[in-house]
Amino acid sequence: MTAVVAAPSAGPQQKRAKRRWTGFVAALAAWRRPSRRLLDEPTTFLDLSHQFEVLDLCAELHEQGRTIVAVLHDLNHAGRYATDLIVMKDGRVNAQGAPAEVMTARLVEDVFAMPCRTIDDPETETPMVVPADRHRRRTARTAGVRA
Repeated sequence: MTAVVAAPSAGPQQKRAKRRWTGFVAALAAWRRPSRRLLDEPTTFLDLSHQFEVLDLCAELHEQGRTIVAVLHDLNHAGRYATDLIVMKDGRVNAQGAPAEVMTARLVEDVFAMPCRTIDDPETETPMVVPADRHRRRTARTAGVRA
């Protein structure tokens, strides 16, 4: 499989998306009055820079005393931004607590069936999940090479 990572071009669709994005950020910023927010996957369908913009804004609101509860599927975003994690599988809570206590390789393997290791994010010193390279291991086995 080949993956291409590139910034989107500034074509007509990109310009419309930018206008929608600007409106979304303005709405989220104006949304500061209530003390509690529930966000369901607020970073879905956003490019990387906009994901961090939304999460930074959530962190800023939290620092101002607001309660933010967000459903996130990106474990590294959750580890970086959350002060408390609730990890669920099949509708049941598997773990709850501070990211440094909860986000372990064993938990990720149990909940997501994903072999991995956890390390400290070099930027924030928060837990970061590094998935095992299953493709290379599989390729090495089929070639008769030890992984």
